[in-house]
Amino acid sequence: MNLLKRNPMNQLRSVGDDLDYYDDFWNGEDSFISRFTPKVDIEEMDNGFEFHVELPGLDKKDVKINVKENVLTISGEKKNKNEDKSENFHRLESTYGKFQRSFRLPQNVKKNDIKAEFRNGVLDIVVPKAEEAKPKEIEIDVN
Repeated sequence: MNLLKRNPMNQLRSVGDDLDYYDDFWNGEDSFISRFTPKVDIEEMDNGFEFHVELPGLDKKDVKINVKENVLTISGEKKNKNEDKSENFHRLESTYGKFQRSFRLPQNVKKNDIKAEFRNGVLDIVVPKAEEAKPKEIEIDVN
């Protein structure tokens, strides 16, 4: 018999993770090369989930957070600061453009208590768990 290890983080899978960048490249889409996709770390704690989104060079006014039908969506736009064609760039590796990251939340979270803080280019989102989802410690009596 094979046992499968359960990973509760699979509940927080990214909506749209199946985007095929390979097809974008071969179909001539330049979005493959210049697409800005912020990196997201998700941490599960006893009390909830913490999302840490890297948004270098953005202000909080450039970012929107939305929760609808148990899907947390982070969207916004990183504007190209190098549109001045008078400068002579030798290398331009910065990515820019509109972005959207969506994550399906577990059913047992308090959607009305979600909090967000933007500091030093990092967006921290705290999604608290409902009481029934928090781990409970049960004391065992030993005779």
